[in-house]
Amino acid sequence: MKEVYSFLNLPDYQMPKYPNYNPGSYPPIHDKLRHQLLDFFRPYNQQLEEFLGMKFHWE
Repeated sequence: MKEVYSFLNLPDYQMPKYPNYNPGSYPPIHDKLRHQLLDFFRPYNQQLEEFLGMKFHWE
């Protein structure tokens, strides 16, 4: 949240809690599908990281 406040040029604000209003549980995806998605989105993720000047460590 601090990065968001900084990006928006807002003063830092400490929220007392971050309640999870929409908890869920999802089954894991198969490794083959995960690798297909990583391969497909890799160039787009790289472009986003270069544009923003930060790494997200997607894998």
